Amino acid sequence: MQCRYTPRALMLRRLLFPLLYAVPLLALAAERGSRADEPMVDLAEFAPRIVIELRYKGSRHLAKRPLYPAAARAYLRRSVVERLLEAQHWLDAQAPRGTRIKIWDAYRPASAHAQLWAVLPDAEYLGDPAKDGSLHTWGAAVDATLVDIQGRELQMPTDFDVIAPEAKTFYSGSDAKVRKNLRWLQSAMSKAGFYVVRDEWWHFCARDWPEFAPVEMPLVPSYAEEKRTTEGTEPKEETPAPIPRILAPKPATPVSSTKTRATKSPSRPETRPIPRVTEPVIVR
Repeated sequence: MQCRYTPRALMLRRLLFPLLYAVPLLALAAERGSRADEPMVDLAEFAPRIVIELRYKGSRHLAKRPLYPAAARAYLRRSVVERLLEAQHWLDAQAPRGTRIKIWDAYRPASAHAQLWAVLPDAEYLGDPAKDGSLHTWGAAVDATLVDIQGRELQMPTDFDVIAPEAKTFYSGSDAKVRKNLRWLQSAMSKAGFYVVRDEWWHFCARDWPEFAPVEMPLVPSYAEEKRTTEGTEPKEETPAPIPRILAPKPATPVSSTKTRATKSPSRPETRPIPRVTEPVIVR
């Protein structure tokens, strides 16, 4: 069969085709950091239906020792929490009754991320703290799984923080139940506006992540913050709904890794983390 393009047409096609990607990328670049001041909210208070088990408060993870204080709370950007609620609503309509999202990690302080990097200094799995860092530190990423109506975790390809081929985005095993559970999770998160990060089936980031920026804040709210978020609320006859903790993010300070690195040129331009994302098949 003959080619339907002339040499001149092929040349024009090769020149113009990259512009289809350049235009949205330029628009995206113009929005970088435009929502850096979006409040961080307490996930448990803002979205009480979402189950939370911060794994880094214990030892069932890569570092095998607590990285967060026992009283640590799960914080995220407000719009990211709203997307989690949208994903939960999708599950309510499409998945078996009682299926809920469970969060293993949300906002991660830069200091905690540097400790993970010290355990596994591999940019394929973790963002280098001396370069790009992690979108968890921006409040724009979550590690998630699903639980059933009794709160039991649904069977997935691996446990959390497992570095193995089995943990990649697309399940290649033979267990139909695992494949179905993973598709429920990935479909709900994709519908709600998240990317799935490759190499870790549990890792999701907001699609508009470039609009945010790193955050520096404690995982345990201080007394002053507790008072600020609750003062002014007069008692009523009926018990008022809980007031979500909305915290203003502070500018992040760079955290150096414990691993020694070569000195970089001071003229090196600032970079932002580019997530290793894939788009899973959506369950219709």
